[in-house]
Amino acid sequence: MGVMASMDYYKDSFAKLNFVKIAVCILAEWIWCAFNCRIILETSKVRSWRRLIEGLKGTSHLVPDEDIQSGKVLFKFLVPQIIFWACTIYRNWFSVTVVGVIYLKWFSVNIFESYLQFFYTLYIYTLLEMIRKRYEGLRRRCEHRFFQNGPHLAQLSRFACSLNKAVDAFNDTFGYSLILLISFTTLQILYYLDFNLQVEEYGDANLIQMVVTQVLFILQSFVPTLMMILTCDNIVEESRKIIFLVSHSSLGIVDCKMRQDLDRFLTILTTNAPCFSAAGYFPINRSTIFSIFGTVATFLIVMLTLDPAQPDCIVKTNLTET
Repeated sequence: MGVMASMDYYKDSFAKLNFVKIAVCILAEWIWCAFNCRIILETSKVRSWRRLIEGLKGTSHLVPDEDIQSGKVLFKFLVPQIIFWACTIYRNWFSVTVVGVIYLKWFSVNIFESYLQFFYTLYIYTLLEMIRKRYEGLRRRCEHRFFQNGPHLAQLSRFACSLNKAVDAFNDTFGYSLILLISFTTLQILYYLDFNLQVEEYGDANLIQMVVTQVLFILQSFVPTLMMILTCDNIVEESRKIIFLVSHSSLGIVDCKMRQDLDRFLTILTTNAPCFSAAGYFPINRSTIFSIFGTVATFLIVMLTLDPAQPDCIVKTNLTET
């Protein structure tokens, strides 16, 4: 019902699109409705939330005090908000001056959707940063060779297990949402990364500003998702650094008992290594970024192949002449 209402709401703007972009819009609306439903379901996963919070609380000693100061946290929250709204106001101001106030009627819902997507991605990124800082703190303790002391070694083992539980709880809570979020971001890039700009609607004088607004929207959608994906990859990389550090540090130890304890600690680190996945369908790492780029490149090829001959297109292919 939500998708049907959305299609009726945007029917006037859809009339100016080709069939490929209409298909992208409809698919994006389906994914967006599923994404909103999934967010509602996340609130009911009480057990996963409890495990995530317990994992973060149990490893809070790994985070330096200066990283949790209220002023610093507030600054990190406000700066992205200011940047987002500055870009949003510029984009919509330009579109209103060219198209008219009717633009706000067509795309007011899109503005709300883009902010909801941005805020949710920022929220996920904040949780991931909390986990990353804890793995970074665990690595610092290993660099200071705290693991060569028996009590410290047991404490570090508990930290490693708690962090892995937090990562598992994160995957269980946000796995399906991450699939939908990455898919929706990709579709938004597909929609706005289109060279079939309407010259008669925007005019040659406004062409550069039109390109700038499209690039800004792509960046607003893609950069937060990119930062989220890179943070997942950085957490896995921090875990690999810890395993590498412990395995090499144990080579110089001659005490048999200490060496056995370190081997057990290394086994705990290896078996509790973090792995972020989109509900088990695919891992979330740097290769996910290349998958998005590959999808975008494939779409552009399809666009140029199936719909190359619009009379007011700026970019045309050789297929137009054949």
